Amino acid sequence: MKLLHKVKKYKAGDWLILLCLILLAVIWIVPLVNSFFLSLKGNGLVNYQTVFTFQIKGQYFLPRMFFNSILVVGGSLAIILVFSSLAAYAFSKLKFRGRNFLFILILSFYSIPVISILLPISTIERFLNLKDTYFAMIIPMVAINLPLALMILKNFFDTIPDSFIEAATIDGSNTFTTFFYVLLPMVSPAVVNVLVVVFMLTWNDYTIPLMFNSVQSHYTLTMAPGFFNLALNKSDIGPLFASIIVIAIPTIIFYIFMQDKLKSGLTAGGIKE
Repeated sequence: MKLLHKVKKYKAGDWLILLCLILLAVIWIVPLVNSFFLSLKGNGLVNYQTVFTFQIKGQYFLPRMFFNSILVVGGSLAIILVFSSLAAYAFSKLKFRGRNFLFILILSFYSIPVISILLPISTIERFLNLKDTYFAMIIPMVAINLPLALMILKNFFDTIPDSFIEAATIDGSNTFTTFFYVLLPMVSPAVVNVLVVVFMLTWNDYTIPLMFNSVQSHYTLTMAPGFFNLALNKSDIGPLFASIIVIAIPTIIFYIFMQDKLKSGLTAGGIKE
């Protein structure tokens, strides 16, 4: 029996897209690979031991930075997910005067350069006596990333037919129970998208921890390279790049475990009746 195999034919445009993607992947991965080899320069894996065992006043500094990053990023994510999901539901499904204007106004804040709003936020935090606290870093991260999360979730809420809300109302659900038990499970792919994107943005943020914190015990992981560059021998770049690799590892692991859910969220279509 003759077996027929269907071979998919690729057009020239498909090969061009594939070539561009490969080029982008190489551009992204080469600096990371180069940093890894530089992290082994001099003392090899001992550079990582130096970074992990470095102490100030008897306290291991890198584990403390990792804890601070988890605390700041986790707090920012929790606040952003709660407020963006509630706001997205309100802007998408609730009818009130000025809804479209207010939504556009909030999104317009995302177009403002971050550096231009850091000084006003710093002034407000000094007035509220929040300087050099964890909240001093969490509040700017929430303010900067909330509009993006709102836009993603609101667009997904728009795809849900109003008939689901009407059916829930007939069954006796109020606004909040409809949101939590009916609509929120439907937008879970979008919530995952927001979780991944905002995690990447907040975890890798360097400007906010640098500007809103001057206490060493509150340093986050993104400040580790600069800190070790000053604290250790500046001519020894091994520990410096070792700290850079340590910063990158959590985001890589997080993305590997979340990539399937992220893909399903990006390719998910609208909810049909």
